[in-house]
Amino acid sequence: MSKTLVIVVIAGLAVVMMGGVAWAKSRGYCGGPEHMIEHVSRKLELDETQKSKLDLLGESLTEVRDQWRQRRGEAKDQVLGLLEGPSFDRDKAAGLIEQRHAQWRERGDQLLARFADFSDSLNPAQREELRAMIDERFGHRRHGPGWSH
Repeated sequence: MSKTLVIVVIAGLAVVMMGGVAWAKSRGYCGGPEHMIEHVSRKLELDETQKSKLDLLGESLTEVRDQWRQRRGEAKDQVLGLLEGPSFDRDKAAGLIEQRHAQWRERGDQLLARFADFSDSLNPAQREELRAMIDERFGHRRHGPGWSH
């Protein structure tokens, strides 16, 4: 294979990959809470008070996501450790599950409070638009994750 052909193939693959990433971002496959916050704020035309409440919710979502990612490796190691012995330690496994549930309960209360504060700050038209966005995102549409509008 000639050097020129290799360069053309690599450049072509790079263009296709960048196009794929751009498409994925536009469809909501990339982004996370920051993308969702920007989209909701723009779509609902929020005032400064509403935006600050949405920002607090976004901070909580980001914290939860970061903690989840940080603990993922630790959790995997703990589960693998349960499989090292001659038998599966059911009590220890139940303790790990309870520990995870406790973490979610603690964070869930904060997320619920911040979502409620944000939701309560919306006017009826904004609330209906939010309902439509949530329905579209989590309702009948199953072919993509996106906050893509």
